[in-house]
Amino acid sequence: MRTINYCLKVISVSENFSKSIFKLIFVCFALASCNLIYGQEEKLDFEMPESYQTEYRELPSDYSFLNDTIGFVNSVIIEQDAEIEQMWWQSLNDVLLDSLIDVAIKSNYNLLIAQQRIVQSREAMRSAAAGFFPAFDLSGGWQKAGSSLNTSNSAYSSLIPRYTSYFNAAVSASWEIDVFGSIRKKYMEEKNLYKASKMDYNSTMISMAASVATAYINILTSQRLLNVLRSNISSQKEIVDITQARFDAGLSSQLDVAQAKSTYYNTRASITTYETSFATYINSMAVLLGCVPSSIMPLFEKLLPMPQAESIVPVSIPTALLRQRPDILVAEYQLKAQADALGVAQKEWLPTVMFTGSFGFSAHDFDKWFREKSMVWQVAPVIKWTVFNGGARSAAVRSAESQLQQYVDNYNLVVLTALQEVDNSIIAYKNSVRQNLEYKTAAVEALSALNLSIELYKMGLSAFINVQTSLQTLLSYELSLAQSEGSALIDLIKLYQALGGGWQIQ
Repeated sequence: MRTINYCLKVISVSENFSKSIFKLIFVCFALASCNLIYGQEEKLDFEMPESYQTEYRELPSDYSFLNDTIGFVNSVIIEQDAEIEQMWWQSLNDVLLDSLIDVAIKSNYNLLIAQQRIVQSREAMRSAAAGFFPAFDLSGGWQKAGSSLNTSNSAYSSLIPRYTSYFNAAVSASWEIDVFGSIRKKYMEEKNLYKASKMDYNSTMISMAASVATAYINILTSQRLLNVLRSNISSQKEIVDITQARFDAGLSSQLDVAQAKSTYYNTRASITTYETSFATYINSMAVLLGCVPSSIMPLFEKLLPMPQAESIVPVSIPTALLRQRPDILVAEYQLKAQADALGVAQKEWLPTVMFTGSFGFSAHDFDKWFREKSMVWQVAPVIKWTVFNGGARSAAVRSAESQLQQYVDNYNLVVLTALQEVDNSIIAYKNSVRQNLEYKTAAVEALSALNLSIELYKMGLSAFINVQTSLQTLLSYELSLAQSEGSALIDLIKLYQALGGGWQIQ
């Protein structure tokens, strides 16, 4: 209560001065409030209008988006016919794959890094938003100083105290009034970069999900290739035994035995290549999951079923491509941010309005510190306008315009690349499914040919070379069949990735 009474006393003593100060503060706050009200919508939840057009009069007309930012800048619009399921891997009906992707979402280091980039960008946006508000500083302390008595020519210098000390405490404030919108433009730039960082996270999510699924299919494909080799090695060993028995019985020559063994040992030698590939894919999966290979090796000790490749994808030619693919949204937000950066550079031509002030107390004696006569204050509204700086502002504006054009070109390039990737993926997926069906038929016929050649060889109606050729043909077709099954699934994964499927965190 004592402090309140003292403050009221100070105000009454300084009434005339205070009226002037309060008038000035009121004018500054009114200007700031008008600016904050004008920019409140964009500051709190800024969204680009459907037809985006930069406000900078020096920009050419081609620096504008089409309606709803769909399609190239000044180019084609893409029609949407269906929405892509974000968790597309669940359509493969593989519980283990679902679990592996869930683990990767929590542990993949690329995703963790992308999360921290979101945090970094968010704090940069908040830092830019702080420019809308004044800054206050508190200071206080005690100071003692001594002066020389031999540096003054005054006759009264001996009467001046040599040593002085005093206590001080003050509150100071500074505020840049955003009259011309420079701070607001900077905030909008950082907000668009923040949105771009979230889309970059989604893009990383797409790549991660596709990489895990691809590594998983490669592991299952390697399992099948090894299983085909082992099965053929077993069959070829039986053929070696048959030729050896016929040779021992005098029904065939040593050549048949040598040829059978040659095929047998060649197949055994090739198994090491596929074992190396299997281990490599396990290591790749471990990196994606953020763990060591030994922790996931037990999951793949036995042969696992391969998902079906003939999935139905709701796409004719890119569906919601431009609103679905995060990399396109990243390019869009970066373009908007650079447009705002150009606005910041252009507003450097305009004056800066600053309001600074301080209020406090200072006294030699502690008991007089907070008395009326110890009060000190300062008010300093300032308008700063750089009239000439050697062309630096013009160069900065031209540089920002050049960067903006680069982002426009980059946006067009990203869209064009996306269209190309989707088109290529659709063609590759359709052809790989058709190839897989053909290899299934070929493998069935090769097995029938092998059985027939063996029977004819046993009856002495056919040469062993036919058996050997059938063995090699069957092995080749079965390996191709296993590889084509994996390739079809990988092409399906690439198609979903190209369409922007595989993220669910906004």
